[in-house]
Amino acid sequence: MYKGLKKLLCAAAIFLLVIFFMPGCSKPPALDSAENEEPADYTAAPSVMPPPEPDFSLADSSWPMYGHDLRHTHNSPYEGPDTSNILWEFKTGFQIMSSPCIDSKGNLYFGSGDRSFYCLGPGGGLKWKYHVGDCVNASPALRKDGVIYTGANNNRLLAFSPGGKVLWTYNTDDWVVSSPVITNEGILLFGCNDDNLYALDHNGEPVWKFEAEDKILTAPAVSLEGNIYFGSEDGFLYCIGYNGKLLWKYKAGDCIYSSPSVSEEGTVYFGSDDAGLYALGAGGKFLWKYNADGYLPGSPSLSPDEKTIYIGSEDGRLYAVGSNGKGKWTYMTRYEVYSSPAVDKRGHIYFGSDDGFIYALYDTGRLKWQYRTTRYIESSPVIGPGGVLYIGGEDHIMRAFGKK
Repeated sequence: MYKGLKKLLCAAAIFLLVIFFMPGCSKPPALDSAENEEPADYTAAPSVMPPPEPDFSLADSSWPMYGHDLRHTHNSPYEGPDTSNILWEFKTGFQIMSSPCIDSKGNLYFGSGDRSFYCLGPGGGLKWKYHVGDCVNASPALRKDGVIYTGANNNRLLAFSPGGKVLWTYNTDDWVVSSPVITNEGILLFGCNDDNLYALDHNGEPVWKFEAEDKILTAPAVSLEGNIYFGSEDGFLYCIGYNGKLLWKYKAGDCIYSSPSVSEEGTVYFGSDDAGLYALGAGGKFLWKYNADGYLPGSPSLSPDEKTIYIGSEDGRLYAVGSNGKGKWTYMTRYEVYSSPAVDKRGHIYFGSDDGFIYALYDTGRLKWQYRTTRYIESSPVIGPGGVLYIGGEDHIMRAFGKK
């Protein structure tokens, strides 16, 4: 009986082994869940995220470059000051023709005729300055990573770190008075008195350059489609593509020192020394010309609804012209108006004049306030957080206007 039972058990074991290892049979059941858990001190390896791509485009600050934005609307998202109350003054060693830019912390960057480039804190205290070696009349532009670009009269374009260290310089063959512009792709654009418009990458390496027929003192503007517009002493308004190739050019009646502004719809506005404010449409099509009583050295600014264009003239007036080319009103100062107006969110207009006054007007052209300095004002104002207005003067002073 014992032998029979042993044979039976052996046969059963063999049968189970055959069944277990047959192809297609299921695996043995999993262990109890408690036995299958990781030890208590087990820590999962963290997922490694790739670092974000660096962004070398224009900063998102309150006023990151000349004209405020790529289209040079000169529009601020803030309300400007309602009185001429001075918050602070900072004196440099010579005249200030450069318009400042403002970073996200409220720091102010600008150049001076004393051959230095300045950084001031929000309260007007000096944070740093760099002796460039020649006049800095160009207005700076600010990158998202805090790098600042500016041109100088020693034939250089400079890139500064936020702390004031020179990261690199690019040498040209003449003065760089044109204020630099930073595109959405991080390309740096600026004109030069050597007749060229330059495009550099974020390291200062050339991407392309375009040669005009004479000096380029204007700051290029960029439309929403990415077309680049600038004027030259040769009297042409140029439109070139993002690759530096000429799309079209339009001949005005005289030199163009006025930096263009571009509407959302793509209409290009600019002034000329023939005393004309021009409006051009797609492909350089002539739309209209408004004739002032003096040449137009300043750059046009747009109202918030883009139905009015403001521009200063050698005849001492600030002109308000409708987007249809019809004059709306003028405001008379005592001398030339080279300053390009800043326009706040309400449509109030701020600008300087060679009569030494800084003016604030309502959108109807009525005087809101004025402030007298001791010398002429050719710098263009900017508006920062809290509605603070900043503007430099020929009396060597950078001023901040705002609420007490």
